[in-house]
Amino acid sequence: ALAFYQWCNYWQANAEREPLVINMDESSLAFHWSGLVGTVAEAAVSVATDKAKLSSRRARLTRKFLRLLCARLGDLLKTRSVGLLLDFAPCHVHDSIFELARSAGLRLLFVPPGMTPLLQPCDTHCLAAFKNNAQENWRVKKSEAGGHPTLLMWFQAVAAAIHDLVHRNWARAFESDGILQQQRNMSSHLLKQLHWSTAPQVSPVWPSEEVATLLFPRNWCGNRAKHISGNPDVWYIRTLN
Repeated sequence: ALAFYQWCNYWQANAEREPLVINMDESSLAFHWSGLVGTVAEAAVSVATDKAKLSSRRARLTRKFLRLLCARLGDLLKTRSVGLLLDFAPCHVHDSIFELARSAGLRLLFVPPGMTPLLQPCDTHCLAAFKNNAQENWRVKKSEAGGHPTLLMWFQAVAAAIHDLVHRNWARAFESDGILQQQRNMSSHLLKQLHWSTAPQVSPVWPSEEVATLLFPRNWCGNRAKHISGNPDVWYIRTLN
């Protein structure tokens, strides 16, 4: 967590314009015509026969989402320094994603593996609330329909859940997770989960190579400095004594 906060603080302190942090994540959502139990369920996981092809397909889908995001941001990409917070999925660190984000003026920030349940706003404040709202809305719709709901009602239930989320103040979620305000407004729940008595004072300095190793999987062979700096020409260089 400290390594991640150092990266966040460094990027925000050195941003050319006022920082804007966005979190993007995905989750499965399914519905069932009968029964209330399992109204919201995880999709079945299939085993990929070709991991390289699967990664490429997922990267292609991520590129599509990035283009949609950039279109919605519009002039904000010119007036704000935008950081996109992602989990460390292979499709998110694909070279094509880095190049597309860089060309659009987005800085990619990755939550360290294993820390997303604590440090990613989508996980801590969004997805569970969204699924619960969608499930409850679907129950109401089915009750109103006398046990004969329609597909349109399902979409209405989901749309209502989305509407409830997008009209919330999300700055507080990012502050609670320690991403904004240099960790000054971290939630007591998160502090307890991290076994900290108080919020740390994390210097906004360039992460050393040792710190960078904590931000990415140990067996990952990519250029850590490239992702931390947003510059493909930056590397960590080891000197021989």
